Amino acid sequence: HYTTEGNHEGYVPWDEICPSTGMEASPGDLVGDMIYDRTAWLEEQYGIVMGCEYLAHGPEFVTRVRTLVETTSQDYQMVDYFAFGAQKLMGQDYFLNMSDIEYIDFEDPWWVDSAIDALSLGNYVEFAASDMLLLDKGATTLLYYNIGLAEDLGIEDLYDLDINEIENITVLKDASATALYGSKAANGVIVISRKPIMESTVRVQYNFTGNFQTPVLSDYNILNAAEKLEYERLAGLYDAKGAIDAATGLPLQYKYDKLYNQRYQAIAAGLNSDWLSQPARNALSHDHSLRVYGGASNLRYELTGRFGDTRGVMKGDYRKRYSMGFKLDYYIGTLTISNRTTYQEVDVLNSPYGSFSQYVEMNPYDRIYNADGTPNTDLAWEEMNNPLEEALLGSFSKSSSRTFSNSTDLRWDISKMFLLTGHFNVSSDMGSSDIFTSPKSQIYKNETDLTKKGQYTKGTSSGVSYNGNIVGTFNKFFEDNSLVSISGGWEINYSNNNGATTQAIGFFNDQLSYIGNAVGYPTDKPYGTQSKTADVGFFTTGNYSFRNRYFVDATWRTTGSSQFGENNRFGHFWSGGLGWNIMNEAFMKGVKKNFDVFKLRASTGYTGKVSFSPFQAMTMYQYMNDYEYKNGIGAIPVTIGNEDLTWERTMNYNAGLDLSMFHRRLNFTLDA
Repeated sequence: HYTTEGNHEGYVPWDEICPSTGMEASPGDLVGDMIYDRTAWLEEQYGIVMGCEYLAHGPEFVTRVRTLVETTSQDYQMVDYFAFGAQKLMGQDYFLNMSDIEYIDFEDPWWVDSAIDALSLGNYVEFAASDMLLLDKGATTLLYYNIGLAEDLGIEDLYDLDINEIENITVLKDASATALYGSKAANGVIVISRKPIMESTVRVQYNFTGNFQTPVLSDYNILNAAEKLEYERLAGLYDAKGAIDAATGLPLQYKYDKLYNQRYQAIAAGLNSDWLSQPARNALSHDHSLRVYGGASNLRYELTGRFGDTRGVMKGDYRKRYSMGFKLDYYIGTLTISNRTTYQEVDVLNSPYGSFSQYVEMNPYDRIYNADGTPNTDLAWEEMNNPLEEALLGSFSKSSSRTFSNSTDLRWDISKMFLLTGHFNVSSDMGSSDIFTSPKSQIYKNETDLTKKGQYTKGTSSGVSYNGNIVGTFNKFFEDNSLVSISGGWEINYSNNNGATTQAIGFFNDQLSYIGNAVGYPTDKPYGTQSKTADVGFFTTGNYSFRNRYFVDATWRTTGSSQFGENNRFGHFWSGGLGWNIMNEAFMKGVKKNFDVFKLRASTGYTGKVSFSPFQAMTMYQYMNDYEYKNGIGAIPVTIGNEDLTWERTMNYNAGLDLSMFHRRLNFTLDA
C-alpha cells in the first residue's frame, strides 16, 4: 500500500495502513476500520505479525531485497513488495510467481483483473492487486510498457520496434498533453516519430547490431566454503548442547563433531564449489534489419524486414523476433494517403536452469557433481535441491505471440490555413504459452501418488482492436511572427481480448510432455479471462503565440467509456498552459546563436483515467454446477453493479524548463 503525505479524501494515510507504525486502535472511518479489522483477524487466525517497512526506492531497495533472498534470511516469512523500483528484481527472479501458488485463484471476485492483466508477463504474475489496494491519486504505482495499449493506439511493441526506423522520441507529462491525448495517457504520453520515406530511386539499407553480455559474478559477495563452515560453527549449528542421540544412546555431540570434521577435511582438500557460474554463460545477441524504399513525387514505398535473436546470461534462454512490413504513401494534389501493414512474431524460451537465486543459496562445501558426472543430490541440507538436476529434465517454459496490424492515415491540406487529418488502425494478435514440469522434478520428491507428478500449463490469448480519429486544424500566421491555432477532433477506440488457461497433471514419462498424455486435472475446470471495452471522445484545443515569445494554450475534452455506469459514461476534462520562449527576447540577442531551445512553461488541468476491470459497473453472476434445480442451473452474484460509477479525475500542475544548446549537443529538461 502507498500514499503520499497528503491525506486526500477517500484515501488512507500511510500510518493508518501499516499496523506497525502506530495503528493501535481502529481509526474510526469506514476504510480505516476495514483495514484494522482485516489485519487483526489475520494476525489472530494465523499467529503472525503483519508490519510495514519503508525503503527508499532505488539502490537501497534493490540491495535490501537481494540480501534477504540470497542469505535465506528468516526475518520475514512472507513479503508483499510494493512495485516501485522492482523491475530489475523481477527480471532476476527474486520474486515468486503468484500463479504457481495453488490456493490463489485469480478468478475470485476480489482480485483486480486490470492490474493482473497489465502487470503479467505471460503466465508470470509477480504483482497483483486485491479490492483492498488503495492508491494515492497522484501516485504512479508501476511503469511498464503496456503492450495492449500499444495495440489500441496502433503502434508496435516498443521493445521490438526497430531503432533504425525511429526519427525521434518525445515524452510528454504535462496536463495539456494528457488532456489532448485522453484517458489512456493519464500517466504521460510517448510520441514516436518514424523516419519519412524520401523521394529517390530504389535504395537498400541494411543494419546489423551486435551485443555481447557477460555475467559479472564478482558483484556477489558471498562466503566461500571455509567461511561458510566457520560461520555455521560460530552460529552453534554443530553444538548439540548436551543432547543424547535417541538411536544410539550416545551424546549427540559425537555425531555433530563427525559431520563437522568431514566437511572441514573436504574443504582442506580443496573443495570450494563455484555454484554461481554453473547456470551462467557469455551471450551474443544480434539484430538484423533490411529496408528497401524509393518512389517518385506522387508515390513512395517502403518494404522492411527484421530478425533479432536476444540471448541472456542464463544458459538456454532466448527471445527471437521476426517482423516484416510494407508502407505506401500516395499523393493526389493536396491529399496524402498513407498505409502501413506489419506482421510481427516473438518467440521466447526461458532458461531450464531455473532462478539464479537458487545457486546463490547453495552451500559451497557441497559438491556440484558426482564422480560419474551426474548432479550431486546428496546435499548438506535435506530441504535443498541441486538445481542442475532440473536443467537435465524435460521441463520447459516457452511462449509465442503473433501480431498483424494495418494503419491508414489521411492528410488533406485544404488551404494554407485549414488542414484535415484522419487515422484508422486495426490489429489482431494471438499468443500462446506452454509450461511443462517434469514428473521427475524435485518438487515432487515427497509426492507418492504418480497421478499427481508432472504438470502442463497451456495458455492461449487472442485479441482484436481498432481505433480511429478525425482532426481538423485552423492555423493563422501574422506578419509579426504570431500564430493562432485551433483544432477539433473526434476519436473512437475498441478492443476485445480473450485468454484461456488449461492445466493437466499426471505424466508418467519425462519425455512424453504432450498434454494429451496427462491423466487428470488439478482443478475441476479450466479458467479464462475476457475484456471488451469501447470509448468515444471529442476534443478541441486552441493555441496563441505572440511573436514566437509568449504562448497560451487551452484544451477541452469529453470522453465516454463503456467501463462506467450508464448514468456517468462521459467525463469532461480541460487544461491550460503558458510558455515563454526566452531565447527570442532582445536581451538574448548576443548569445542566441548558442541556443536551440530555451523555454519556460507551466500548465494545469484535469485529467481522467480508467483503473478497474471492464465490467465493474455491471452486475455479474456465475453459474454454479452445485446449484442444480428442476428449471436449470443456479447462479450466484459475483459483482454488484454501480450505474453511477464515474471517472476518476485528477488536477495536475506542471512547470518546467527546456534547454538545448550547441546544435542540440547539450540538452536539459526540468519538470516539477
